Amino acid sequence: MLNHPITIHKTLPTILKKLLQIIILVLIISCDSKKNTPDFADNKFESCVEQKYSDLIGYVTTDGNLTDKKNIHKLFEQELIKNGYLADINKNAYLNLFNKIKQNDIDSNFFDQFKVKLGFDPFLLFPFIGQAQLKCYDQIILRKEMVDKTSWQYNVMESLWEIEKSGDLNFYDGNLANALMSIPDEKFELLMYRKLFLDVIYLHHSYNK
Repeated sequence: MLNHPITIHKTLPTILKKLLQIIILVLIISCDSKKNTPDFADNKFESCVEQKYSDLIGYVTTDGNLTDKKNIHKLFEQELIKNGYLADINKNAYLNLFNKIKQNDIDSNFFDQFKVKLGFDPFLLFPFIGQAQLKCYDQIILRKEMVDKTSWQYNVMESLWEIEKSGDLNFYDGNLANALMSIPDEKFELLMYRKLFLDVIYLHHSYNK
C-alpha cells in the first residue's frame, strides 16, 4: 500500500507529458489542414492582390488625390457604368463589355475625359497581368500548393498564362472570358477579383488608341 503514492507520483509527469504531446500534435494537424482550405487560400490571394496594388501607388508621383489613386479601379468601373458601357457589376455585363471592346464601340474620348476628371494619368495603376494578379495566383497554386488542379483558381491561372503569352491585351481568343467565367459569382462581387479585367480594359485602350 505504501508503494502506490510513489508509483502515482512517478507516473503522473509521464502522463502529462504524453497528453501535452498529443495536444501539440492535434494543433499542428489543425493548422496544416487550415492552410489547405479554400478560405485560407482566398485570404492569402486577396492579401497578395491588395499589397501588389498598394505598391503601385508609390510609383505614381504625378498630381492627384491619394484617395482617387487608392480607389482607381472603383472609379474607372463607375465611369464605365455612367457612360453605358458596363450595364451592371456581374460576369455577363463584363462579357458584353468585352464584346463592345472587340467591336471598337467605346469612344476613345471616354478615357481622355476620365484622365481629365481625375487630374492625372492613372496608367501605372493598371498593371499588366504578370505584374500583379498572375503573381498572386502563382503564389497560392505553385509555391504554396494551397489549392489543386481541380480548383477554380487553377483554371484562372491557366487562362492568365495564355493571355500573358499573347501579350496581355488579347480579347479575341477567349482566354480572358474563360478566366472571368472561372471565378465564382460570390468572388466576382469583390472588387479585387474584377481589378484584373479593369486593368486589361484600360491597358488595351492605352496600347491601341
